[in-house]
Amino acid sequence: VFIWNNDKTYSASDLLYITDVQLEPGPVATEFEYVPVDVQEYRCRRYFYCNASTQDRFFGGQNNDATFGTSYVLVTFPTQTRVAPTMSIRYLRFVDMFISVPFSTTPITALTLAGSTVNNSLLQAVHTASATNGQVVFLRLLNNRVPQNALSFSSELGV
Repeated sequence: VFIWNNDKTYSASDLLYITDVQLEPGPVATEFEYVPVDVQEYRCRRYFYCNASTQDRFFGGQNNDATFGTSYVLVTFPTQTRVAPTMSIRYLRFVDMFISVPFSTTPITALTLAGSTVNNSLLQAVHTASATNGQVVFLRLLNNRVPQNALSFSSELGV
């Protein structure tokens, strides 16, 4: 346990900065390795990818079941993940579906992971509109309305 305070009072504004730390297995320390930010970010995306943004995000797909309003959307990852990821979404009420010809939008009532690989995930979106099979659809995350809205994919290491 490490506790530091320079004025012997405690408040929310007390800060402790820990920088240039590198954890290594074993009893021998090696020279510190400086990794460029873009390389480190690329490495991190092997374990977690989140599309959080202040802009709307679109993912394309096609309608496969006109009767039940089920569409499938493919999300391609910017980096190959460590293993096939799991998916989580916050604020489903701010996700909708664009349907082409005739153009319409419809809310999503359910969004599940239909399949996943290290390169992409197939999402199954259930919505209230009917569309013909093969019709082009776009899943839209309305991130500009709720900044915390995010579609996340995790390939984290097991505990």
